[in-house]
Formats: sequence, structure tokens, C-alpha cells
Amino acid sequence: MHSKLIARLMGPVLLVMGLGMALGLWLSPDIFNGVMRDFMGNLAIIWLVGILMLVAGIAIINTHNLWIGDWRVIITLLGWLAIIAVLMSAVSMFYYLRLVVAMYLKEGRDADVAITPSLGFVGAVCLVITLVLGVYPPPLIHQVSESSRAVAARASIPHASR
Repeated sequence: MHSKLIARLMGPVLLVMGLGMALGLWLSPDIFNGVMRDFMGNLAIIWLVGILMLVAGIAIINTHNLWIGDWRVIITLLGWLAIIAVLMSAVSMFYYLRLVVAMYLKEGRDADVAITPSLGFVGAVCLVITLVLGVYPPPLIHQVSESSRAVAARASIPHASR
């Protein structure tokens, strides 16, 4: 019951958002880009959208945390993705704002951002992983294919609780 209600709420909203963005880019890209620039420049709106997204994600997870091998798992995944997106945005905002403050608001030696050995190590590891997967992606693609086959096989097995 909850699945169909949530799908009836989320489906039209996501459809209108997607069509609006596509039509905006197709019919008047300059106006659409201006609107998006204004949106991204307004921190209050970004904060409000983030809070609403977090509330929606938490509401979905509290009412619909189903991990069943059918279409209803998509709703659960969207709820978790909303929560994860807001949390990751908050974490990244902390790091990016430090950089912006160092670039524009501090002068001289105060603007130096300390690169610790651990930060350098993490950056180097991320660089190597990005280069390896960008140049030679078949191992990752193979692993994703195997994982999706395993999930599909697991979903087709009838559970004892059903």
C-alpha cells in the first residue's frame, strides 16, 4: 500500500522535473542556464532544498524500507540516495568552503591550505584509481555485471517468509 502511494507521489514530481529540465535546455538554453546560475548562487535556496530532500529521504525510509527483489526496492533506493546525497553534500561543502575562504577571504600566508601527508596519500590513491579505471575499465565492468547477476539470482529465489 505504501509503495504505490509513494510511487504515485514521486513519479509525477520526478517526471515533471526531468521534462522541465529537458524542455528548458531545448527551448531556451540561455534562460535555463541563467535560472540555474541564480539558483546555484542562492545559498538559502540550496539549504532549503537540502533540508526538504533530507526530510523526504527520511520519510521514505521510515515508511518504506523494503529490500525486496521487485520494483518497490527502487523507492527504498531513492530514499537512501536522497539521504546520502544530502550528507555527502554537507561533507563536501565543508571542504569546498575551506578552499573558497582560503582563495578569496584570506591574504598572504594565512591563505595557505595545509596539505598533510594523509591528505596527499588519499589524493594520490584517488588519482591512481581514477586513472586505472579510466584507462582500463573492464575489471570494474565485469565486477558490476557479476554483482547484478548475483542480485538478480538472489531476487528470483523465493524467501521462506513469503
